[in-house]
Amino acid sequence: MRVRVITDSDTGLQGELASKFGIDIVSHYLIHGDRSYSELDLPRQQMIDWLKRDEQVTSTHPTVHDYVSAFEEAGKSSDEVFYVPISSQYSNAYDVAHAVREGLARLRIAIVDSQRAAGGHALFALETARISQGNDPLDVLIQKVEGMHERVTEVMVLDSLGQLAREGRARNAEGAMKSLVSTKLLVANRGMATPIGKARTNAQALDAIVAQIKKDLARFDAGDIRMLIEYGTDEEFALRVKESLVERFSPRQVWVIPTSPAAMLRMGITGWSVSWSVVI
Repeated sequence: MRVRVITDSDTGLQGELASKFGIDIVSHYLIHGDRSYSELDLPRQQMIDWLKRDEQVTSTHPTVHDYVSAFEEAGKSSDEVFYVPISSQYSNAYDVAHAVREGLARLRIAIVDSQRAAGGHALFALETARISQGNDPLDVLIQKVEGMHERVTEVMVLDSLGQLAREGRARNAEGAMKSLVSTKLLVANRGMATPIGKARTNAQALDAIVAQIKKDLARFDAGDIRMLIEYGTDEEFALRVKESLVERFSPRQVWVIPTSPAAMLRMGITGWSVSWSVVI
């Protein structure tokens, strides 16, 4: 393999899907009490239980050792390594990875800020892996990946801004929280989380997402799209969302995956999202 793609565990990408696209995962950590847990090893149900009990949990980026190990291992089977971290507005992962790269000059390592988290980050990583399967030189590949920023969108549907607001990761959080009464909050996840609207029900939220997808398709004069749906605890609902989107748009590909524990920390156990990449 010429290029090996690495991304973060907050994407929720694991197992068969990550393997299919040749993506390696570097783990973030969840801190509960005086213990630190690798996100890859922490059962989702444990995070759900902590959040239901409103227990304090925080997250942190991979360590320097984690990055060194991930980059060196990827370098054993590829000529070049391409790392797509969580948005630098959410985490210091981007900065730490850059520092590590400076000490591994013998490896060709490209790093592009995904400017996203959770499902949007997952789709951005999948698109990066797809593009990397060609024969483009690394500098051209970097340009193509950076060009995806305009075409990959995520909208989260949340009951509250919760941890995002507490961590200062959401724009206009105070105004959004004051106006949030028994409604779903629609949040665009690009760089920082940005409230973009409200809906009384999940069905209304989906209608708003559909309208946004139509706008993006029209803006790029495109008729094809790839999608990824992430869910907290209601897989059945996520599959209904998939069915509805397939009926409306006939996407080239659509994946449904559970949110990672770190993403659930910010989105809540009932949060869900739809991410899409316009194919041009």
